[in-house]
Amino acid sequence: MKCLAVYSLIPMVCLWVATGCGSLEPAATDDVADVTGTWVLVKKRLGEGTAWSEFPPTVQYIKHVTPTHFTWAHYDTGKDQLLGTAGGPYTIKDDVYTERIDYFYPPGSNQVGTTLSFPLVIKDGDWYHSGYFYEIMRDSVTGEEMPGQSVYFEEVWTRYTTE
Repeated sequence: MKCLAVYSLIPMVCLWVATGCGSLEPAATDDVADVTGTWVLVKKRLGEGTAWSEFPPTVQYIKHVTPTHFTWAHYDTGKDQLLGTAGGPYTIKDDVYTERIDYFYPPGSNQVGTTLSFPLVIKDGDWYHSGYFYEIMRDSVTGEEMPGQSVYFEEVWTRYTTE
């Protein structure tokens, strides 16, 4: 039942994104078909050569991709709590998938307005994300953004199935 609650959030967020966010140049039809659907994050790591993080059975990351937009949610079914979400439009060009973050929860994130690009690699039903994102630091006194450092990441997503 708690799992159903997570999946019921996805269409609402996608509708909000599709109607309220700006658009980027659309992706090619064949590439969109490859990524369109619902994905579950099975492991990730931050930093090159670090150990893979796996998640307790109650913690889920779900990504939903439409032909023009994406959204992901990080949810703890044990606590019935939404831990984070983000989304916006995406493009695919020359086998590079690029997301633009138009919204991010929890509030106060410095990721809104940023883009994240990585090679489009789907192999044996898994979608591999790898690349760099930039941490943006804030001055604790003035609140102004300061240059941060780039962080290497890798993620492996698998298609959601009901089986």
